[in-house]
Amino acid sequence: LEELKMGSREEVLRFLKKLWNGEQVPCPICGARLELLHRGAKKDPCDWQCRACGKTYKTIHLLDELNERIHERSPLHDSRALRRGIAGGTVRSEGRET
Repeated sequence: LEELKMGSREEVLRFLKKLWNGEQVPCPICGARLELLHRGAKKDPCDWQCRACGKTYKTIHLLDELNERIHERSPLHDSRALRRGIAGGTVRSEGRET
């Protein structure tokens, strides 16, 4: 995701939605026009390619990677934040603070 030069989750999601809608989107790396990777009968808007720089964008993989990054950065999965929460008495159990 770093190579896409996008600063936020929202920016990546806008990019993916435009691709899924079949809109003309420039390559985030070189600025050239992206083309459908699968032509012909399939015409699947999930895979795109930049012919100028050769980068292939598989939108489902990008979305999975984006969700993994968000999941990794979540405070619920950060053991240090979890330990601080337990020590500070802020961990919630069944909707109630403990």
